[in-house]
Amino acid sequence: MSTASSGGPCRATLTLLRALALYWFVIYPRTREELRRWYERANAIHDSTLREHALGKLRDGRMVLEGAAAFAILAAPRHRIDVMRACVAFEVIYEFTDVLGEQPVDDPLAHNTVLNRALLAAVQPMTPHQAYVRGLSSEDPDYLHELIDVCRDGIMRLPQHHVILSTVQRLAAVAADAQTLNHAGAVDGHCQLARWAAAQGPADATWWELAAAASSPLGIFALFAAASMPTTTDQTVAGIENAYFPWIGAVVWLLESLVDHLEDADTDNLNYFGQYASTEEAARRLVAVSQRATDAAGSLPNGALHVLLLAGGVGLYLSTHEARHPEVRDVSDAICEAIGGEIRPLMRMLRMRRMAGRLRRLG
Repeated sequence: MSTASSGGPCRATLTLLRALALYWFVIYPRTREELRRWYERANAIHDSTLREHALGKLRDGRMVLEGAAAFAILAAPRHRIDVMRACVAFEVIYEFTDVLGEQPVDDPLAHNTVLNRALLAAVQPMTPHQAYVRGLSSEDPDYLHELIDVCRDGIMRLPQHHVILSTVQRLAAVAADAQTLNHAGAVDGHCQLARWAAAQGPADATWWELAAAASSPLGIFALFAAASMPTTTDQTVAGIENAYFPWIGAVVWLLESLVDHLEDADTDNLNYFGQYASTEEAARRLVAVSQRATDAAGSLPNGALHVLLLAGGVGLYLSTHEARHPEVRDVSDAICEAIGGEIRPLMRMLRMRRMAGRLRRLG
């Protein structure tokens, strides 16, 4: 049983209310300002195709970006905004390079290898910039370089950044490899990705669960927050890494693929959820992974908040109408049950936010 649930429902409710108040009244207003600034910056990109890719990711991925910012609830009060800015910048880099990596090129492996170095550059504060994206005009790399600089600046403001850097860099390198092999893998049926992923983690996880975990930046966000705490040690860092990789990272990224399952069926995109032999097997495995993730989150210092962030990440995808499709509804319900009570009020809130967003677009 996780520490989040061991204190009883009243304590869990109090933790939820405090975290929501902190997020909505402190973190969210600054996150809106940050996203508005990146939207204005993306709108100034000279190349029209790149501009639309950047703006599209900022629009369509807004709730994902806000979810990255939510990791600032784990941070020391004086460094919450530094953590938020680092998390948002890293996620914007991730989303931008992801969409660029999907574009058709002659050599997708070489293209993605260069492109995804940006993920590692964002957490290497002392290294010089490189031209991470091929084929850009002289002005266009500035958008990516500015994102990298903001992420680096946020990291360097954190008192224990030196404790987390090597682990964060390793996780960023793993994410870069996973993204590269995923986008380049259509040529060989993702066989290289499968072999690589199988070597990354425990034998009781499938290769696609490990690939999903490797692609996830959630552990990086948790480590940014940990670096804001003067008490963070190497032991703290190891605990966070082991909790987020593979279990917490895996379940959230697997649910993203669950939501995209039907759309990806008509494309060459690799869908991790689609690797399960049946919906029954998917439900069984995702429940097991969700339980491992919840236990791992609850075992950490401030475990109740880590469980809450896990529930929020799961709820972000299960609150979509795609998650209620008849083919996957039973799987979604089983995962909600495995995560526990923290997810239900978050699901209601996220559904209301999605509805409000649709109404704004219609207006």
